[in-house]
Amino acid sequence: MRICGICKVEQAINPHLTFHSLPKNSDIRKQWLEIMKKKDSIKTAFVCNQHFKPEDYRDFCDRPILKNTAVPRLNIEDELNTCVESIEHDSMEVINFQDYDAEIDDCTETIELVTDENIKCSKRKNDSSGDESSVASKKHCNLKKFGIFRKEDFNDEKLWNRFLVAFEEMRKEKVLLERKNKRLYEKVQKYKHIVEELKEKNLLTGLVADMLSIR
Repeated sequence: MRICGICKVEQAINPHLTFHSLPKNSDIRKQWLEIMKKKDSIKTAFVCNQHFKPEDYRDFCDRPILKNTAVPRLNIEDELNTCVESIEHDSMEVINFQDYDAEIDDCTETIELVTDENIKCSKRKNDSSGDESSVASKKHCNLKKFGIFRKEDFNDEKLWNRFLVAFEEMRKEKVLLERKNKRLYEKVQKYKHIVEELKEKNLLTGLVADMLSIR
């Protein structure tokens, strides 16, 4: 059974995770062992993918394969998580969505914790058919219109905590999507470079070149 040498998660309990074995390069291997706080004499150890960034992986691979220079990190999860306790340090906790206007300008979310008096909701209609059995439209609200939320705006402590969790999950998802988009963009640029290079060497012409051209 494989166990991560850093966070101690087990593969049997977390089958969705990828576990990487120690690298063969002695210098990189030593860095891995230092992070895991293991002795140099250890022969087998694993680190899960939660401690690597997208740029640590090779491109154009069918399965996750680390680059030869990839070194695990202890604080990957810390970059994505904001501790709820630190947000709730006093009774005047504030979340200002206006600070995120530039980042979530086009983002919409369904929020059930605020009243209709404080927000303007728009209904998304189903234009596909006039059938009476069509699905009812949902209400969506633009986050940048929310302004500032304080703990005292919520009647129940549980609702406030649920709100914090929902906000943090949305932020984490945004960070992950940005990383994924960046990685995909870099792949597209590499493919474009390969296609152009093949064209210059006359190794790619005619219909095949047109099919592979990325616009």
